[in-house]
Amino acid sequence: MKRIKWFFYLFIIFTFVSNNSFACRYTVREIGFSDIGTKTYNLFFFTDSLTPEEQVVNIRKYSNILLRDTNVRMDIINIVENKSSPDLKFLSQYNNQTYPFAVLIAPNGESMACSYTKSEHSMLESSWYLLESLVSSTFREDLISRLIRSYGVVLIIEGTDSDENKRVKNAAREAVKTITGSFNQMPKIVNQPPEIMVIPHNKKDDEKILLFGLGINEKNKNDTHVAIVFGRGKLAGPMMTCGQITTRRIYNLLTLIGADCECGIDNSWLIGEMIPLRWSSSEQDELIKQLGFDVENPFVKTEMSQIISLKAIVENPINPLEENLLGFVEGSFEISNASNAIPKISAAEIQKSFSHGNQPKNNLILKKMLVTIGLIFLIVAITGFSILIFHKRRTT
Repeated sequence: MKRIKWFFYLFIIFTFVSNNSFACRYTVREIGFSDIGTKTYNLFFFTDSLTPEEQVVNIRKYSNILLRDTNVRMDIINIVENKSSPDLKFLSQYNNQTYPFAVLIAPNGESMACSYTKSEHSMLESSWYLLESLVSSTFREDLISRLIRSYGVVLIIEGTDSDENKRVKNAAREAVKTITGSFNQMPKIVNQPPEIMVIPHNKKDDEKILLFGLGINEKNKNDTHVAIVFGRGKLAGPMMTCGQITTRRIYNLLTLIGADCECGIDNSWLIGEMIPLRWSSSEQDELIKQLGFDVENPFVKTEMSQIISLKAIVENPINPLEENLLGFVEGSFEISNASNAIPKISAAEIQKSFSHGNQPKNNLILKKMLVTIGLIFLIVAITGFSILIFHKRRTT
């Protein structure tokens, strides 16, 4: 029994040490496929005393079906019975006289009135169409498919300036070309490079919900925008607009996706804002094939939750929008507008981006591995010595 206890204690020590000695097992991209820490969109259906009860029942039934496996949640609020509801503040922003009236609320508090009636369709058909359009579209289905099989997506939303649209597309192509050439520097290689998707200016009305999720509204809808999307429809950093868009910044945000979770960034970058979408079991099954593991596995999810919950361990976390996470990159960036150019990163800054404090990350990982190997040999030696002592005592 004593011998069994010794081996049990040694096994526990070895397991604990090995789990804490190696670098993070996951990249930012892999963590991005989880829904940990992400906030939902809220759809409020405002009704009054004249709204038929049957209609309310059917809307609730449809939501249970259509909003399952999505990041949109629905509440039905009767304005007569719930006069003190704090959510009525969203209704007061619109000059509405007819009910039911639907308002979609983004995680940042921005709201959007949703058209509830559809010509040549009944109210129930219109309800079904509205709920479905909130979480799915042909473009978003294509986007999800590309996110699963590729490194990520550079999403370009065209503006009214054709020259600016052309400049941004060239910048995106150059950034994708450069990041593809940098795959050998990454912790894990993704087979497919980033893809570029474009929403033409004349097709924006077809993707109002998606644009709302990206933060595009009436004030800026004519500008050219770029969003770096990865994982489960999450944004890597902020959406960039017009002059903010450069090859270097697109590239920098792309390096974030391929970085591991110990890359010296604030862990809030790991969560990211998510666009409204449906993530069904078929997408999850395909993702498991691509990753080789299930991000919804309780053990994996627990480990990822612990990673996200930890604060950044560097005093001054780097800003992935302004600094790339791969260090040295061969070649140069061609940026059409010199006034938008970002200064090159110095060697000291590159070293800082791979550091915990002032120690280079690669050296830190190497030391961890050496420590682990040393501990393994120590455990083996102690075990062998214990067995030898045990046998000697039995023979005497």
